[in-house]
Formats: sequence, structure tokens, C-alpha cells
Amino acid sequence: MKVEESESNPGFYRIVNPYGKGTYYYNKLSPYVLDESRDHYLYINAMDPNAVFIRTSDILMAEEGDDYGDTSLMIFSKGYYNGVIDEYGYSSLAEQAELGHMGKLEDGHIRFAPGEVQLSIGDYRYYNYDSNLSGAFDLALPGAKDYTIHNFHASTYCAGHDMISISWDLGSHVEQAYFDWVTGPVTEEVVADVIANGTPCREDLGDGDYYTIQYCGVPVKALKETENTKYTAVLVTFDDKNNRKGVYTTEFYKVLDEDGLWSSVGKAKFTDGILATVYGDKTPKTYEVEVEKNNAKPTLLRLVNPFGEAHPLYNATGAHAHNHYLFVDTTDPDAVVLLESPVGANFGNVGEARVSSKAAQGLWNNTMTMQQIKSKKLGGTLKDNKITFPKNTLLVSELDYIAGNWRAADSRGKTVIELPDLSGIADIAVDAESADAVYYNLQGVEVANPENGLYIRVAGGKVSKVLVK
Repeated sequence: MKVEESESNPGFYRIVNPYGKGTYYYNKLSPYVLDESRDHYLYINAMDPNAVFIRTSDILMAEEGDDYGDTSLMIFSKGYYNGVIDEYGYSSLAEQAELGHMGKLEDGHIRFAPGEVQLSIGDYRYYNYDSNLSGAFDLALPGAKDYTIHNFHASTYCAGHDMISISWDLGSHVEQAYFDWVTGPVTEEVVADVIANGTPCREDLGDGDYYTIQYCGVPVKALKETENTKYTAVLVTFDDKNNRKGVYTTEFYKVLDEDGLWSSVGKAKFTDGILATVYGDKTPKTYEVEVEKNNAKPTLLRLVNPFGEAHPLYNATGAHAHNHYLFVDTTDPDAVVLLESPVGANFGNVGEARVSSKAAQGLWNNTMTMQQIKSKKLGGTLKDNKITFPKNTLLVSELDYIAGNWRAADSRGKTVIELPDLSGIADIAVDAESADAVYYNLQGVEVANPENGLYIRVAGGKVSKVLVK
């Protein structure tokens, strides 16, 4: 599409008719209608390549018959809104740049991170919607070079066997890339190891010919006895001067579906406010599913196939031969954590789903402690055998939607797990003489000599909570 640059302010651009005829979204944003009687523009200020922002841009779309502009669509970047538009004046463009809310111009590409572009319907002072959730916004200026990785993803979120396939396409200017996979967070140390020990994706065959690897089979296995094993595939790209250009990741799992590690505690009544509120009639659905406890950590529960055949919206699209689970850690009843897990559902035909929570993400990335989760009220609550979660604290991701990025789910806090009588978890009689008792703290760690506190006691195949004084 046509891009113009200001003659008086080099680096200030405008895209001409980005939603007009000949573009992908022309006439696809029903019920919004484009005013085709005049041009519309998307204004981008890239005069500072490290602090790029989108100025308020009216894209001349509104609901048909709207004479007052109450439904007009406007686009701007979050940094611009916070630093300029916000009528309370709590910030500035310079501060927004320091906070990472600005885009960047690099190698001829203007890009914004996920959620850093916003869409407003009507008066932007009242409500804005995060957009660019996949981080795919990319304005490639004339002469731009492509050092990115395209279509980088696993063939499935969860491996039922011992191998999973990963594929990708290298950008046309990538000179070399290194590939590997890890089972923990991707830190700078991990990236350095991928560069040093990973698989090179391009081999120089001489005479200008290259052999390019765009696929890899990754062996996977369950490494933990209390949760799925999460893998992250990593690609690091370089230019022809051996400058590192980008780090790209995609995630997948080995489902923990082993016999002997879990015991059934009966049926739970599950109210799905995660996917049911997105598809079908968009209302929560309640139904029964089996619930199990982990034998090594009895406060860890899992729902068996919660989005399987029992779900009112179930379809067999992409069905797997193995089970799927929803893992819930109830160790602290005042900060219940819904753990990250693939659930196999494909209700919207946009790839398999996985679920998580802000609490689980904070723990995984080492950015939050349990105490912080409690103080911020990001965890769920277990009371009277019922687990509830605060609104907007659960997350969902679908393999082929917005690059599989996480997005907020259950905006009304409707997800509920009504457990059966928690025998095997709390408040049951235990035959102390039937076996030697083993004690665990509330984090599931075995304690040899418990004193002055609440513990989990396992004896004779039964479990209870006990107060030691």
C-alpha cells in the first residue's frame, strides 16, 4: 500500500487508505462501513527510531447511519495515549519510551510489541481495546530487510507420543539461525547456549548455494510427576555481519498421562467460563468431569478431559488419542493456581487451545512470588469445596490464533470447580496406626519433624490436614 513521508519532518509517515479497496480488511469489519468519499490515513511518527508511536488516526469507519461519530474507529499506540491523550497527564512520551510502550524502526521495519497498539470505538477517553495481540504489526518501508522468522510453530501443542515436529520459514535476509529447545524459561544464558550449541539452520554449499533447515523433530518425554512438561523451541537469527537480529520462541508440551501417579476422588461440577464464553452462545457451561489428586502432592488436583466429550461445545476436530487435563494447585486455599496446560479443544477451528492463569505465568517466569499473587488477588479461592477465580485472571491461547499468544479469558469470573467431598485432601479421619505417617508442608515438600504449623499427613493410604503444636 502507499506510504508517504513528511517533507518537513523526515521520519513522520502516513499509510494511505490502509483499510480501503484492495486491502485484506476492505468490507470485512461488519457492521463498520468505510467512508469511501475521502482518503483515510494511519499516522506513524518514527522520527526517533527507538520511540515510534502512532498518532490518533481516524480510519473513517463507523456503523452505518452513525451521524455523530459515536461508533467511529480510531487507532493509536499505547505510548501515545498514555503520554499525550490521557487527560490526567500522568506521563510523557519520554517516560513511555522508558517503560517500553513505544514501537521501533529497525532494518526498515516499524514494529510494535503485542498489545502496544490500541483501537477505540467512539470517544477514546472512555475505553480502548488492546490490538496487535500477536505482535504482527509490521510496516516494511522501501529497502527494508527481513531478518524475522515466519510461521514458527509446533505441529500440535501436546505430544501424545515421543516426538513432535517444529517448522519455520527464515526471512529472506537471514544469514544464519540456530535452533534448540529447552524446558525452562528463555533467559539470556539460554540464548547464549542455543547460539553456542544449537543446530545451524543454514549450510554454505559454495558457489552461492545454501542448504536450509526449516523443520525439526523434537524428542519429548514427561520429566515431572506433578505436571505437564513444557518445552520451548528457540531460534536465534543473524545477519551477514554476524549481528544477532532476533530471538523467536514457540511452546509445546508432553502431557503427563502416566498411570499410578494419580488417584480419583470422584466427580466435579465444572463451570467453563474460559472457552464457552467465546464460542457458541457465549455463555458459561456447567457439566460433570472426573477429578483426580496427585499421590505425591495431594493438594494438586486435575480435571480429566474437561473440554472433551462432556463439554456441550465439544467437537472431534483435531482430537488426540491421549487425555488432557486442567491442573489446579490448591496448596494455599486463598491463592489457588490454575496451571498452564494444553486442553485439546478446537471449538473455533483456530487450532488447539491451552489454558493458564496470570498467577501461573508469574511463577513460571519468576516474576511473582506466591505472596505477591495473594496481595494482587490473582489466585483463586477454595472454600466449602468450591474453587472460584477472580475475573480476568485466567488466560487462553489457541495454536493458530494471534500466533498462539496468551490473551485474557473469563472477563466475568464465571469459572467454577465444585469438588466432591475432599477426602484425600483435608479434614478426614486417619487411622494413625495403619502405617507410618509422612508429613508435607503446604508447598508439598516432605518434612521429617513437623512442628508448630499446618501440615499434610499421609498414612495408611489416606491423607489429612493436621495442626501440629
